[in-house]
Amino acid sequence: MSGIFQKSYFQIGILLILKLILSLFFIRSFSIDLDEPFSIFYSQQSIPELFTLFENENNPPLHFVLLHFWIEWFGISPAAVRSLSLIFGLFTIPLIYRAGQKTGGNTVGLIAGFFFVFSNFHFYHDLEARPYPLLVFGYALLILLLLKANKEISVKNHLVTGLTLSALFYTHYISPVIIAATGCMFLYFAFTEREKKKRVQRITQLVLVLIPTVLITSAPILRLLALRVSHVNETGTWVPAAQWTELYGQINKFFNGKYVMIFLLLWGVFFLYEKRKFLTSLFTRLNFRHPATILSLFFLVTYLPLFGLSFFWHVHLFLDRYLFFLSLPLYLIVAYFFTSSSRTLRWTALLPVFTFCLFFNPGKGNNRETDKIAEYLKTSKGSILISPPTFDLTLIYHYNPEWFQEMTHGKDLFPHNLFPVYSMQEIPDTNALIFPIQYLDADSKFGLGNEQLRKQLDEMYLPVDSNRFKGNYSVIRYEKKK
Repeated sequence: MSGIFQKSYFQIGILLILKLILSLFFIRSFSIDLDEPFSIFYSQQSIPELFTLFENENNPPLHFVLLHFWIEWFGISPAAVRSLSLIFGLFTIPLIYRAGQKTGGNTVGLIAGFFFVFSNFHFYHDLEARPYPLLVFGYALLILLLLKANKEISVKNHLVTGLTLSALFYTHYISPVIIAATGCMFLYFAFTEREKKKRVQRITQLVLVLIPTVLITSAPILRLLALRVSHVNETGTWVPAAQWTELYGQINKFFNGKYVMIFLLLWGVFFLYEKRKFLTSLFTRLNFRHPATILSLFFLVTYLPLFGLSFFWHVHLFLDRYLFFLSLPLYLIVAYFFTSSSRTLRWTALLPVFTFCLFFNPGKGNNRETDKIAEYLKTSKGSILISPPTFDLTLIYHYNPEWFQEMTHGKDLFPHNLFPVYSMQEIPDTNALIFPIQYLDADSKFGLGNEQLRKQLDEMYLPVDSNRFKGNYSVIRYEKKK
């Protein structure tokens, strides 16, 4: 028995070292951008100030509070703020491995762990100062607790599961769907029990332990959720409605692209053909309580309702970065399938892993370079206009970190000759603008749906030259018209 544990510790150690080396190499390779500056800006505020922001913030408070204390200890440098996310990514690895052990042994845990380490999506988000790695970590723990609940009836496990669900609720507002899916699985456990006594015991613990734990510990955030739902109903959301093609399109992303998925499907068909006896035995001994069955059901009762909410009821949650936590049960299912169907040639189970790793692209999604934009603008002695104005935090983080830590509003930048505005009318005195004017267009057409500020500048001044940057960003220089 000790030999098995030593082997598992060694394999987990290899996965952790791989993840750590790759992450540390790339942790500063792309600029702080998108939602990261907002997370950092809010989190650096005092706790009382921080809690007043959540009524207008799209994310619950847990990640912000953790990042607040992290910033107090380590500062706001890219490596500092991203290392918290990386830690949650590292903590997720042993949970995935252990879930793989429970599903089909060490090999399943190792393969699922490789999928996680070399996933483009997980790698990218584990190096962002955002709540997604915390969500994935909590979901990995939930999977482990679910597999444990499948085998045993325990008040302690119900209690810990309830606390985990509550922590997920405090991490991301997609969690109510996860909570509902977990409730469905616990009901499934109860109704598939053969003994009436165990069935009653499971329902009792669900009603008296799990549900009250979630309700009581989540009660403080229910008001915030209601406010966010009301706000979205009034103003709408930028998240597009789901399309039928996204049912498989999102899964393609989980597996590093469509080519990996094509390979996995073809490889699966090949093995099922070669191992027809395995396929026959699989259906004849179908176990409704097998860990792989549980993982499949848990994935479906979360994934399909999220699609339905977006497609039929216009609750638009079917977005890749909201969904990629669901890749974890898929990694475990695929790992189990290939290890189970290739028992005579165990090494062949590693071929899907090799293909997956072949399409690993650590730079995927790195479509930004605000640090370079800031350096470019620093060379200008003229006025700088920023559109959309919500890009001010992102720019100032790189342009002048001290201003970033001191500012409370975009207008605080006006004395520094930087103007984050929607239109020229917001500038107190346009005659005081210093030429050449540098207009930073941070993809304003996407962010605002129009380019009002640029149209006004084109009418008032003479565009001289333009420099383009990643992310459909550009800096246009204007001079006075002669």
